[in-house]
Parts: sequence; structure tokens; C-alpha cells
Amino acid sequence: MKTEVCVALLAIASVVSGCSSGTPLREADRARLVAEPQVILAHRPPRLSLSVFTDETTSAERWGAAFGPAGLGVGVMKSMSDAQKLGARFIGAFGLTDPVTTVEERFMSAAATHGLGAVRAVAEPVPSADGPELRQRFGDSTVLVLRTYAWLIARGRDAHRYATLYRAEASLVRGRDGVAVWSATCPAQAPGFADPATQPTLAELTANGGELLRARFAERASACADYLLDLFFGHHGPAG
Repeated sequence: MKTEVCVALLAIASVVSGCSSGTPLREADRARLVAEPQVILAHRPPRLSLSVFTDETTSAERWGAAFGPAGLGVGVMKSMSDAQKLGARFIGAFGLTDPVTTVEERFMSAAATHGLGAVRAVAEPVPSADGPELRQRFGDSTVLVLRTYAWLIARGRDAHRYATLYRAEASLVRGRDGVAVWSATCPAQAPGFADPATQPTLAELTANGGELLRARFAERASACADYLLDLFFGHHGPAG
């Protein structure tokens, strides 16, 4: 449990910082993909489940800070747990689904236009991007594994306005030897996070059955997919 909490906190920090990672897929690896009889497109469960940070879900963190580092640590863990519980309620109340499906759809749409006509998407999540596990299920096929790194709703500078943030990661694992030949993580997708005027209130986000909330996450996931696609298909320039 402690490991999961630490991973969650690191994920939140990296989401807010907006850091990204990855280099363009090498041209030689991309050419081999085109020649393969089948490429699998799969996804893993989110690294961090939907988390909603409000005054209520962060109150334990503020309370714990009054008792020094140890108290702050306990408070942060409690706030993280409360934010994820509220996130689970949001998923049920507003029909939210893991935005990685949007990333998958963008990859499927782009694959055919780039000569990857043999991509097959699998609906059931894979437990990991570990080479031996993927080979056991998909044989020698190369597998592109997508995963939501974090998705959250958090207050911006204005305590009454909220931003939707999203990050995803991708790994390309060669089937015959289980080697990850490419990986990347998109930057945080939260345009205008620092500008309160661009962010809606929580009431506005959840109005009409969460229509704006679903649209915002779809926008963030699409922007993330575009970043990953640029790297995957070499739009950022040639790689060695």
C-alpha cells in the first residue's frame, strides 16, 4: 500500500510539472513494424486512478502539516485516498471512462495512414508491459502498450475553479525477444492551468451529467495522443 501511495504522489507531481519523456521511434524499427504481419495495440489499467482534489479531499493534508513531516506524510496519504474515492464516485456519477481509449482510437486512426494496416486492438487490459507476459499472450507479435499515467481534477490558482489534467505513457515491446524498443510519456495536458479565467467551476464541469468534464478529458487525451504519435511516426525529426 505504501508503494502504491508513493507512486501516486510522484505521478501527481509529474503531472503538475508537465514533464515529458521519450525520443522519436527509430526509422529502422518503424520499417520493421510495417513489414510485420500483425501489431497488437493494448492498454494497461491506469497507474493512478481518477483523483479529484477539492477542499474536502485535501483537508487531511493541511491538518497533518501542523504536526511536522510525519504528520504531513500521514495527511498526504489520507488526502490521496480521499481524492481517489471521490474520483470513483465521479466515474460512476458522470459515466467517465479511462481516457486511454481516446489515445488508442487516435493510434488506430493514424496507423493505416502510415502504412500500419495490420494493427489489432485488444479490448481486455494487459496486466503489464513485461516482455515474457506479452509473448505468452500474443506470441511473436510486437505490442504497443498504452497506459494512463494519471488523470485528475484539481484546483488552479482560483480556489473555485478546476483544471482537468491528463498524462499517458506508451511502450513498444518486440515480441520475439521481449525488448522495449521505444517508450514515451506525454507532457501534462492542461492548457491554461495557471490562468483562472480559462477554468470552469466544479459545478460547471459536472453540469448536464458531466458533459463538459467528459469533453475536457477527451481533449486532454487527444492532445496527449498527438504528442505520442509525433514521436512514434517521426514527426519530430529523424531518429538514429
